[in-house]
Amino acid sequence: MLFRGSLSAAPCPLPRAPGRSDCHGDHKIVEVDSEKADTAHFNSPEVCGSCHLLVLEDWKAGSAHGLAWLEGKEGPVCADCHSSHEIADPTLAPARLASAIERGTFDGRRLIFAGFSDSDGPSTVNARLSLRRAGVVRDAVIAAGAAAPDRIALESVGFGEAMPMACDDSDWGRSVNRRVEVWLD
Repeated sequence: MLFRGSLSAAPCPLPRAPGRSDCHGDHKIVEVDSEKADTAHFNSPEVCGSCHLLVLEDWKAGSAHGLAWLEGKEGPVCADCHSSHEIADPTLAPARLASAIERGTFDGRRLIFAGFSDSDGPSTVNARLSLRRAGVVRDAVIAAGAAAPDRIALESVGFGEAMPMACDDSDWGRSVNRRVEVWLD
C-alpha cells in the first residue's frame, strides 16, 4: 500500500471501511434520541474521533465550534457537515491519498493527476479522454476528504496515447495504457 490511514490523518484502527457497529456500538441499548446514545448529535465528535483522532484534536483546539462543544454548548458538530454514511473506504487508493494530503505529507507541493489512454481512436479524442480520466481520479481524491487547497495544488493533465506502458495489440496492453498516474512536483 502506498498510503495508509483514515481520511483524517489518524491511522484508522479498522482494516476496512467502518461498519454499523463501529459507529453505533453493538450492545449499548438506549433510546435513539437519548443523549446517552452514541449516535446522539452532541456525541458525534467522540464517535468520529475514535478513528479521526487528530482531526478531533484540531477541531477541539482550533475551532470556535470545538471550543463551544468542550464547554457543553450547542453548536455544529461532525454530523452537521459530514454524513457518516458517505465515509469512503479507507483501503481504496483515493482515500489513502486523501489521508496523506490531510496529514500534510505533501504540503507546499503540487500533485499532478496525469491521465493516459490507449491508441485506439483519434489522438484528439484520446487527449480529451485522458484529461477527463485524470479529472475523475482527482475528484475522487477530493471527495474522499482531501480538502487542503491552501496547502497543496491538485491539477489534472491529459497525455492521450503518449508514454504507453505496454503494447496496444492486446486487451491487456490497452487496459494498462488506460491509466492515471499521480506525480509529485
